[in-house]
Amino acid sequence: MKADMSSKPDKEERDRKLSEKGMSYKSDRYSGIVSALKQTAMHIRKMMAENETLEKIRKRYAGWLTDYEHFLALYDELLANVNESEKEALESEHSDYDIFLTNFKKEVENYFSFQQVKPEPTERGTKKSNRGSQRTKSRLSTVGDISSKLLKEEQTKAELEARKIALDRKRDIEIAKLQLRFQEEELELDTNIAVSSAKSKVLQQFERYENDFSESDEENPKEHIPMPTPRTTLFTEVASLSTIEELGLNPHAKSFVPDLRQKRDFTVKVEKTDSHIQKPEVPNEKTESQVKRSDTVPKDTESAAIQSVVQYLRRPIPEIKKFGGNPLEFRRFLRQFHAKVVLNTHDDDERMNYLEQLTYGEANRCVAGFSHLSGDRAYKAAMKQLEERYGDNEVIATAFIKKALDWPAVKDAKSLDEFALFLVECLNAAESMGSNSVLDYPDNIKRLMQKLPIYMHDRWRNVVLKTKEAKKRVHFSDFVTFAKTEAKKSNDPTYGSASVTSSTNRNTEKRGQAGKITAPVNIANEGSESAKQETVEQKCVYCDGSGHFISDCKGFLRISLQDRYNFLRNKGLCYGCLKKGHLTKKCRGRHKCSICGRRHPTALHDPTRVPVTASAETGDSHPTDTKSDATLSHNPDVTATTDMRAGETTCAMAIIPVRVKLKDRNHSVATYAFFDSGSSVSFCTDSLMRQLGASGKKRDITLSTMGEDYKLSSHILKGLQVTDLDMNELVDLPQVYTKDRMPVDKGHIPTRGEIHDWPHLSHIDIPNIDVEVGLLLGSNVPDAYAPQEVITGPSGSPHATRTRLGWIIWNVLRSSREDMQSYTVNRAAVENHIEMDMRLEQLVKDSINLEFPERASDDVRQNSVEDNMFLKQVEESICHQDNGHYSIKVPFRDPSVRLPNNVQQGVQRLGSLKRKFQKSERFKTDYINFMNKLFDKGYAEIIPKDHIDRNDGRVWYLPHHGVYPVKKPDKIRVVFDCSATYEGISLNSQLLQGPDLTNSLLGVLLRFRQESIAIQGDIEAMFHQVEVPESDRDCLRFLWWRDGNLDKEPEHCRMKVHLFGATSSPSCCNFALQQTVKDHKDLFSQEVTNAVARNMYVDDCLLSVNSEHKAESITENLSMLCKKGGFHLEKFVSNSKEVLNSIQEAERAGDVKQWNLNGGTLTERALGVYWFVDEDVIGFKISLKQQPVTRRGILSTVSSIYDPLGIVSPFVMTAKILLQQLCKSDQMG
Repeated sequence: MKADMSSKPDKEERDRKLSEKGMSYKSDRYSGIVSALKQTAMHIRKMMAENETLEKIRKRYAGWLTDYEHFLALYDELLANVNESEKEALESEHSDYDIFLTNFKKEVENYFSFQQVKPEPTERGTKKSNRGSQRTKSRLSTVGDISSKLLKEEQTKAELEARKIALDRKRDIEIAKLQLRFQEEELELDTNIAVSSAKSKVLQQFERYENDFSESDEENPKEHIPMPTPRTTLFTEVASLSTIEELGLNPHAKSFVPDLRQKRDFTVKVEKTDSHIQKPEVPNEKTESQVKRSDTVPKDTESAAIQSVVQYLRRPIPEIKKFGGNPLEFRRFLRQFHAKVVLNTHDDDERMNYLEQLTYGEANRCVAGFSHLSGDRAYKAAMKQLEERYGDNEVIATAFIKKALDWPAVKDAKSLDEFALFLVECLNAAESMGSNSVLDYPDNIKRLMQKLPIYMHDRWRNVVLKTKEAKKRVHFSDFVTFAKTEAKKSNDPTYGSASVTSSTNRNTEKRGQAGKITAPVNIANEGSESAKQETVEQKCVYCDGSGHFISDCKGFLRISLQDRYNFLRNKGLCYGCLKKGHLTKKCRGRHKCSICGRRHPTALHDPTRVPVTASAETGDSHPTDTKSDATLSHNPDVTATTDMRAGETTCAMAIIPVRVKLKDRNHSVATYAFFDSGSSVSFCTDSLMRQLGASGKKRDITLSTMGEDYKLSSHILKGLQVTDLDMNELVDLPQVYTKDRMPVDKGHIPTRGEIHDWPHLSHIDIPNIDVEVGLLLGSNVPDAYAPQEVITGPSGSPHATRTRLGWIIWNVLRSSREDMQSYTVNRAAVENHIEMDMRLEQLVKDSINLEFPERASDDVRQNSVEDNMFLKQVEESICHQDNGHYSIKVPFRDPSVRLPNNVQQGVQRLGSLKRKFQKSERFKTDYINFMNKLFDKGYAEIIPKDHIDRNDGRVWYLPHHGVYPVKKPDKIRVVFDCSATYEGISLNSQLLQGPDLTNSLLGVLLRFRQESIAIQGDIEAMFHQVEVPESDRDCLRFLWWRDGNLDKEPEHCRMKVHLFGATSSPSCCNFALQQTVKDHKDLFSQEVTNAVARNMYVDDCLLSVNSEHKAESITENLSMLCKKGGFHLEKFVSNSKEVLNSIQEAERAGDVKQWNLNGGTLTERALGVYWFVDEDVIGFKISLKQQPVTRRGILSTVSSIYDPLGIVSPFVMTAKILLQQLCKSDQMG
C-alpha cells in the first residue's frame, strides 16, 4: 500500500462538482442544520419570554448565528452543484426556510435594541441571504491596537448606564402591562355577567311562554292556537326582549353565538303550530332599527322568537376537518374555514389563531412560519402560501391523477363502487380547474381501465368502439360514466353481483347436502385430471414420450418436489393444471389432488401439507385457508395425514393470543401461540422472525413425525420471550426453530360461541386479534404450560387452564362431515445428527459464510416480473447488424404505449441552453464539438423531412445539457435528460430498467489482484456501440443547430444508439456484450470468454494472469472478441512493459505513452481506486485543502477517501472516532 500526501493546494485546479453520494450527504446536512436552527430559535424565544439574562441570550444567539452561517454556506454549495431542473425546487425550499430564519434574526435584534444593549458583533451575524447564489460577506473590522485602559473603562461605564436606563423603561412597561391585564380581566367578567343576564331573561320568557301554553292547552284541549310567523332574523327577536342599554352590554361587541355545550334541554309543544313556524335566518350584521326596537313586544311574537332560539340551539354543530397538506382536501378545507371562521370573525389575529389550530403536519409548519408577523400580515401571507402550495390547479390535478393511477385493483362490487365515486370526484375537480386534457390522455384511461375486473375490459372496448364509429374522441368522462353504470349494476340490491353470488352459494350448499356422499377423490369432475385429458393427445413434456401426460410420468414423479416446481417454472407451465398459456392465479381448470383433496395436481402433492378440513371443502373456510396452491412449501410441516375414519367429531386446538419479543428490545409483536405438547421443540414462522428483526444461524434439521422424517432448512433463534397481551408475565423461550408456516391456522382457534356454549366456561373471554398463528410452543417450555387454575365440567366437555400467558381452552369438540377423511396429527422431534463425511464441504462453506452477516440470508438472485419482461423483449429484438454492432429495441413497460409529443418542451430547454452559450464561449465551443462528434461517428442523424410529422405516439424529444466530470474537468459530456417530465410522463418512467447484469465490484477488484501480471482496458463509448432500430429512434429525438450557428432555426435530430441517461441503457449494453460472448464463444478459448463474463465492470476490464505470454495472447483475443460485437477495447495499461510493447501504441492509455517516453511513476485509476503501476500496488492519493478545522472539514476529508476494499480502515477509523467525539462534546462549530 502506498500513500502520496500533499498538503499544498492546487490553485489552478477547477472547482470540483459533488458526486451523487456527496450531494446526498450535503442534502442531509442541510436538512439537519435547518432543524437545529428552528429548535435553537424556539429555545431563544423561550428565554426571552422568561426574561433570562441578556448574557445567556446573547451567548445562545451567537451559537445560532454560527449555525446560520453554515446554513447559508451549505445552500450556496448545493446550489452550485444541482442542475437547472432541481435548482428551482431548491431555491423555493430555501426561500421558505430563509424567511423564517431572517424574521427570527430581526426579532432577536429588535429585542436587543429594546433592551438598549446591542449583541456582540459577529462576522456571521451580518450575513444576509437572498434566493440567488451570490451573497456578499461583510467582515467586521476589529480593532487590535487599542489597549488603553481608559477607553475600556469608558466603554464599561457607557454600558452600565445604558442598562440602567433600560431597566427603568422595563419597570414602567411591566407596571403598564399589569394594569392593562387587570382591566382586561375586569372587562371579561363584566361581559360574562351581561351575557348571563341576557340568557336568563330569554329563558325566563321561554318558561312563562311554556307555562301559558300548557295552561291554555289544558283549558281548551281541542282549540287550535295559531302562532304568528316569526321574523326572518333570530337575534333581532332576542334583542327585542330588552334593549341593549338595559342589559348593560357594549353596543360595539361581537354578536353572541350560543354555546351548545351549556344549553338546556327544552321541550316545546309545537304539534299545533308547525305550519306557522319558519326556519329563521342568522344575518351577519344587525341594522340600527332592529337594535332600537321597543320593549313592548306582543306575547306571541316573543314566543315565536324563543321558539326560533330553541331551533337554532338544537342545530347540529358543523365541524371543520383539520388540514394536513393533502392537495385533494385543500378546497374542502378552504370552504369550511371560510364558512365557519372567516364569516364569523373580523380580526386577522383571531383568524390566524384558528388557522394554526386547524392545520397539522406539513401545512401547520407552513403556517407557523408566519406566526411572528403581525396579525393582518401573518394571516394574508399564510393563506397566500397555502394557496400557492396546495391550491394550485396543477398541483391538485397531479394529486388526483397520482391517486387514480395508484388505486388498487378492483376485486368486488363494493370496491368498484368506491372507485366509481372517486372517478366522479376526479372528473368534477378536473372540470372546475380546466384540467380535463390530462385525464383524457389515452394511456391514463387505459391504465385506469386495467384497474377494473377483466370481464369489464371487453365491455369498455365496446364503448370505445361505438364512440370511435361515431367519429368522436374517447374522453375521461366516458370512462367515468361507464364505471358508474357498472358499479350501479354490480351493487343492485336484487340483481347485483353480491346478491347473485350469495344466492348461488346457498343453492350450491343445499344441492351438496342433498346429493350423494362420495370420497373426496371423486368429487368435482370438472377438476379431475383424467377428465381434462381424455380427449387430448397424450404426450409428456418431461420425457417427450407419448401415451401419458406429465402428471402420470414416472420419471417426473421420481424427482424431488422442489425439482418438479423448478421444471414447471422453467417450462412456463401452470401449477394448477400443468398447462401453458396462463398464470396459476388465473387458472380455471385446476386439478384436484386424489390424496388430500386440495386444488392442485396429484403430482405436486406435498405429503407434509395440512390436509383440507371440512369447512374448507364446503367453501366456508377461513380466509387464511384460501391461499393459492401455487405457493411453494419448501420446508415440510410438522403434520401427518391419515385416511382412516376417526369418528364423528373434530377438535379445535389450544391456541391463544400472545406477544413475542427479544430480551434486549422493547419492540413486541402480537401473534397466536399454538400449544403442542406433542412437540419436543418450539417453532416460529419466518414472518414473525422478520417482524421481530431477529437473526440466527442457519441449519438443516430433521423432523420426525407420525409419517416419515423430513429435512428442512431453518434458522435457530435465541433470546426470545413470550408474554400475555398486557405484557404482565414474561416467559423465556429456549432456542426456537423457524418454519415457513405453522401446521394450524386461525380456523383451528376455538370461537367465542363454542366456548360460551358451556356454562362452566361462559365467563372466560379470549381476545380475538387479526393476526396469523406464528408460534408453536412445545413441551420444552414448561413455564408456559404450568396451570395456575383449572376449570373442569361434565364428562365430554372441554376444560380450561389459566397459565401465565392467559386462559387456554382444551378439547373443544366440533361436529365433522361424514365424508371427511383427513385429520391433523402433530408430533415433532428434531434430530441433530449430521453425517459429517457426506456434508463436510457444505459445512466448511457454511462456517465461512457465518463470518459475514450478509450471507445469513439466501443469496440466490431472482429476477422480478419486470426483469423477465425486459429479458423477453431484448431477446426477441436483439439483432447483429452487418456493421458488426448489435441492435436492441427500446424496452418499454407497455409495448403499445403512446407518448405525447413534447416538442415544445424541447424548444424551451434549447432556448435555455442558448442563453448559457451566450454567457460562456468556452462552454459553447466544447458543446458544439461534442455534438459534431456524435454526427461524425454516426451516433446521431438528421431526421428526414417526410418523417418529422410522425404522429403515432412514438415521438419524444429529449432535452440535453452539458456537464464537466469531476475527474475530467477539461472534457465536457452532453447528457440527454430522459427523466424530463411532460404531462406527467417521462421517457424513463416508460422504460424497463432491466436486471443488474454487472459483476460485483469487489469481486472484480479481488480477481484483478489474484495473479502477478495485471491488465486494464476500457471500452470506448460503450453505450453508443449498441444501436436502436429505426422504428424506435423517434423516441430519442432532440433539437440542435447542426452547423453550430445559433442564429438559424434548430433542426430535428435523433439518436441512432442507446444513450447516457436512459434507465434501460446499462442493461441493454451489458446484454449485448454477453450476447457477443454467446454468439462467438466457439471461436475463442474459455479464458477469453471468462474474462468478459467475470472481469468486466460495465465498460472497464480488469484481469490478471500468471505469465506475460498468456497476457499478450488474452489481450489480443479479448480485443477481437469485443470487436465481433462492435465494441472497441482500448486504453490498455499493464504492470509489464513486455505486455505493453505487444499492444499497438494507439490502443494504449495516454499516460502509458508518456510513461514510456519519460519514465517516472505511472498511476492509474482502477474502478475508483489508485493503482500504482510501477510497484503494482493499490494505494491512495490524498490532497489536503486549506479549510477551517471544523467538523465539516474533518468529515469532508475523511469522506473523500474511496476505499471499497477497506484497506485503510484502521487509519480512517482514527479520524472517524475523533469526529464522533467532537459531535458528542459539541466543542467545535
